[in-house]
Amino acid sequence: MMAGLQPVTIMSYNVQGLPNLLLPVADLKSRIPSILLYLREVITKYHVDVLVFQELFSKKLYSKIKDALKDLVPSDTGLYMQTVCASFWMRFLGRLLRNFKFVASGVVIFSKYPITAKEKLVFSSGVFSDALSGKGAVAARIQVRGRYCDVVGTHLQAHEGPGPAAVRKAQAREIAEWFESLFENEAPNAPGAPKRLQIPRVLAGDFNVCNRNEKDDFDGIIAAFEGKFETTFGGKESQPTYTTKGNDFCSYQNGDTVYNHTYDFILKQPSTMLLAPQTVVMDPASAPVYIRTHNRLSYQSTKKKVSHVSDHNAIVATIGI
Repeated sequence: MMAGLQPVTIMSYNVQGLPNLLLPVADLKSRIPSILLYLREVITKYHVDVLVFQELFSKKLYSKIKDALKDLVPSDTGLYMQTVCASFWMRFLGRLLRNFKFVASGVVIFSKYPITAKEKLVFSSGVFSDALSGKGAVAARIQVRGRYCDVVGTHLQAHEGPGPAAVRKAQAREIAEWFESLFENEAPNAPGAPKRLQIPRVLAGDFNVCNRNEKDDFDGIIAAFEGKFETTFGGKESQPTYTTKGNDFCSYQNGDTVYNHTYDFILKQPSTMLLAPQTVVMDPASAPVYIRTHNRLSYQSTKKKVSHVSDHNAIVATIGI
């Protein structure tokens, strides 16, 4: 560890928390106990300080995670906060989704340390089902033993093709523009502060584009930040986070289609010290996960045993502040 730096370990995890009604194949209802156990195990093993969720759409799952992890990561961004959105319709949609026990955007940040400020961006554009999910980004300013850092979680537009790729780039530009004024008057830089401090900032989440298999599209997203953010691979090759080869739950849901993509990333500012590079959490669940499957002809339900609690693998990286 570099002398004088406070390590902060960030985990990003697409937990695939869509309710059964919307994604029956993923059978969230059956997975919830396994998800809670798995989260406790990996948070402890990897000494996680900040946990950034994507697809935490179910209010029931959010409440259960909040209760199960209250001794490990007691602070979280919650469901209600100041929201920025250039589209009246998208802002209205976010409010509407809350009335249907649905967490708009699905992005929630949990922290071991106090969250002193929070804010939400709702994207003004989206296509297909993403346009109805209130996707965006959630930011948390976190006080870590007298120092501060900003952790921002996001989930960009899904699907392949030029249309979704253009939307992802537009969403990245929205985030970059939002960053220009984000938390500008929050402690330790509140009005009247004797000196404005540069607060380290991290952007983590599911970008829905692979830096290896879709390099041009990925580079376009990074370019939106004009050199202010970089990957945390530390010179190493990226590992797949959405893979039918290394995740049996991902394989189960995708049938014969093969995926071996890096969709999940933790980005940092070039001036921020990287203490441990982005690493994929390969650990399976400690106990079998049973998913209900339905035979369309007989209408009978059976159970499928898998060893992963989500179709994505989590990632971790450590910065110094």
